[in-house]
Amino acid sequence: MSLTRVKNITANTTVTGDVNITGVLTTTSTGTTLSSNTYNVVKIQTDKDDTAAADGLLQFTHGSANTVKGEIRYDASESMFEIGHGDNQGHLRINTNGHVTMPYQPAFDVAQPAQVSGDHTFSQIHLNRGSHYNNSNGRFTAPVAGVYVFNFGGIKNGNSTTTVRLYVKKNGSRLYSQRHLRLDGGQVDTYGDNGSVQWIAELAVNDYIQAETGAGSIYNATGEYTTFSGFLVG
Repeated sequence: MSLTRVKNITANTTVTGDVNITGVLTTTSTGTTLSSNTYNVVKIQTDKDDTAAADGLLQFTHGSANTVKGEIRYDASESMFEIGHGDNQGHLRINTNGHVTMPYQPAFDVAQPAQVSGDHTFSQIHLNRGSHYNNSNGRFTAPVAGVYVFNFGGIKNGNSTTTVRLYVKKNGSRLYSQRHLRLDGGQVDTYGDNGSVQWIAELAVNDYIQAETGAGSIYNATGEYTTFSGFLVG
């Protein structure tokens, strides 16, 4: 006798052997446990016949509309293991060598090819992942709350005797007002003093960061000696 359909199992049931299901397996308990006595391994096989490389996809859905809240995916075409929020792949990617990348992490790297004092706008954009840096006002606006790293550096006009200080500002006020880079005006030479300074800051969503040169100016005749960069740590 062959059993073609089983429904409404209400008691504990033990099955010995493989169970093949054609269709959808739905559980209605408050929690479902998959367990194994072999090294606590539960396998999700993506290609049982070894015919070709195949993607594997595990989605987490919610409600009767099955709204996708997140997913774990193996992308066979790129040999990439990926984790995504919502119905997206690739927010976090792991390749075959174990390298972990986060392609959506905000980051920017900009430069100012002009002599500038006061707030900088940095017209030269080399990297602006996520487009969170605005070169019309020189502001990087945090798209997500977290810890960020910023770097600001430049060269003082070698013919100037004015001491220059470099600051980073958060929401219009100097961040850690006593922390800055000082380029001494006492040394007058062809190239001038140069240096860079780094800040680590915790930002809320929509906080903005910009770079400022205090008294005097940063020199940039033709090159990109004045630079500003930053990125989200996490």
